[in-house]
Amino acid sequence: MPSDIGRPLRNIIKHSAGFKAMEWANWIILFSLPLLKGRLPQSYFLRWSNFVEAVQLCIQPRINFEDLDKI
Repeated sequence: MPSDIGRPLRNIIKHSAGFKAMEWANWIILFSLPLLKGRLPQSYFLRWSNFVEAVQLCIQPRINFEDLDKI
């Protein structure tokens, strides 16, 4: 992981029970799509990618009405 991103995430297998909300959001946004592509049926993957987009929108400091319609 490039150093300008920040510290690496903890191992999800060992520490998922202790993840903070932002750690979960980061894992979902940064890692889940590349790791799940080809492992989920296409219809599930598309739904998961919609969820990832919703998480990205929800962690923004401000959400406008247009973004709310997407969620």
